[in-house]
Amino acid sequence: MTAAQQIILAALVIAAAVFDLRTRRIPNWLCTAGPLWGVACQIVRFQCSGARGTGLALLIYVPLFALRAVGGGDVKLMAAVGSIRRSEILDRDFFDHGDCRRRAEPAGHCATWESY
Repeated sequence: MTAAQQIILAALVIAAAVFDLRTRRIPNWLCTAGPLWGVACQIVRFQCSGARGTGLALLIYVPLFALRAVGGGDVKLMAAVGSIRRSEILDRDFFDHGDCRRRAEPAGHCATWESY
């Protein structure tokens, strides 16, 4: 993730947090700005992983929305974050065709996948 993407992502999330704390709503124009920026970055870099990031966010948050655990603004915001952040974690952990080995962490920590 480039520095510009990190700055835009931080600004988007901070603005959403301010709106959410003040009005308990996240405006649609703010949630629309994220995917537009994410798509623009993907087009410039000739990649399509932003769609996977958005899809992953929707896959996780739509069921939570159906259970009324999160609001619609949260779902839209996470889709926007997914489009900017892309699916780098998925790309590295699940779509890396190299050999992976399981590395055990000390008690109390999650185990992680590590490529070698």
